[in-house]
Amino acid sequence: MIYLLSHNDHKLKAEITGLVGNPYSFRQRWQMGGNGSGGLMVIGGDEHLMACLPDDGTIRKCNIELRPAGIIVGFHRGLETYGWVVPYYMLTIYGQDNTLSLYAGPNKLILRWPSNIKANERFLDKLMKLRAEKLASGSLP
Repeated sequence: MIYLLSHNDHKLKAEITGLVGNPYSFRQRWQMGGNGSGGLMVIGGDEHLMACLPDDGTIRKCNIELRPAGIIVGFHRGLETYGWVVPYYMLTIYGQDNTLSLYAGPNKLILRWPSNIKANERFLDKLMKLRAEKLASGSLP
């Protein structure tokens, strides 16, 4: 689901929390070694996600935030902030070399990692571990 996050809407925050859980506390983020990716370049995707990205020739970037039950892929278009909210049970991940493909239902996003390989590997390991733990626990909606 793609949401416009530019405005402080309590109902929207509650809906997102219901899908992917509350944000990690400062202590949890510290223990995890961070819960967000660095800037990732968007190189492709479906028309719904690409419509939320700038089309004026600027570099299309996004970041991924880990939550207990899913991820939020955040990106900007002008002054608007969008979030693609994906629960772990809907998330499919493919990767090769320095690209990462995320699929959830009808939506897909293809990302390119920057050259900092170790940080990317650590983040991807955290993502895969959290996803596996959530799916193994059997606590799907």
